Order: sequence, then C-alpha cells, then structure tokens
Amino acid sequence: MDFVSLQLYPEKGKVTEALATLRDFTVGKPVLIDEPFPLHCSVAEFGEFVCQSGEVANGWLGFYWGRTPAECRAPDEIADAMTLGWLEFFRHQAGSVASFRMLDR
Repeated sequence: MDFVSLQLYPEKGKVTEALATLRDFTVGKPVLIDEPFPLHCSVAEFGEFVCQSGEVANGWLGFYWGRTPAECRAPDEIADAMTLGWLEFFRHQAGSVASFRMLDR
C-alpha cells in the first residue's frame, strides 16, 4: 500500500471528532482525503476541518460535477447551494494556499 485514502465527512458540531478519526488512519503512509464535501456540516465547519486536517492529511481529492458557481446560484436546490459553498471555499483558499497543504506539493 502506497497511501491511505478515506472519505470523511465531518458532522455538524463534530469537527474535533472527525479530526480524531482522521488521526486514527495515520499508519506511516501518506493520507489522502477523498471527495471532501460539507455534506453533514456548514461550509464554515468544513473549512475548519480541511484547514486543521492539513496537520495529518497529505492531500485532498475532490469530485467536481462541472457546474459553475453562477449555475449553482440560479436553481433553488439544496444540492446546488451546497456545491456553491464548496466551490467558493476552495476558490477562497486558492488565494491563501499557506493555510493548508496542497496535494501537488
């Protein structure tokens, strides 16, 4: 095994617990968080998790459906609102890469 990959979606009010779970996967191999998304928490908590997970994770690999932020703003669907928050979080973080480590470092 070259690396450990896991899907971990922090729950509302349980960022600390998600980080503890992540630390349980530290077994001497690089750790990759696969498909990070604010599925069960706010974008703010998701951001807290991503930024703090950089202490353990070596990278994050997301899946993108191809809808632009403008397209996600137009419909009145919860999935679009969630995707928009996710896109905006990573767009904002691109300007401050020092806040977490990127996979291609």
